[in-house]
Amino acid sequence: MSVASLQARQPLIPASEFKDDFAPDAKYLYQRKDNSIPKRMIRAYQVKVDGKPGPWLAGMTLDPAEVSEAWCHQRGYVSFIEEPHRRKVKAGESFGAAYIVGWFERVKVC
Repeated sequence: MSVASLQARQPLIPASEFKDDFAPDAKYLYQRKDNSIPKRMIRAYQVKVDGKPGPWLAGMTLDPAEVSEAWCHQRGYVSFIEEPHRRKVKAGESFGAAYIVGWFERVKVC
């Protein structure tokens, strides 16, 4: 099993990194830098099937510039959290983000 929190070409995070509980800001905290927006923002968890690596439950933010912060934590389970926007909005304006979520055979960032 592996965990992926992929911004551009970041390597997969081995499951062993999630053996012990840790707080959301202790590891793998992403904070947007406007001069360095990642090409992709993919967050995924590989499940086991019959004790072997199986498919990935993954989500991708379609516009990675919309992500202001992203993090994960281990508290008896792995949780991925993403905070969108964090930009000034004037009265009458709106903001949002679009995502793809599903099961995938592999996770790869080109």
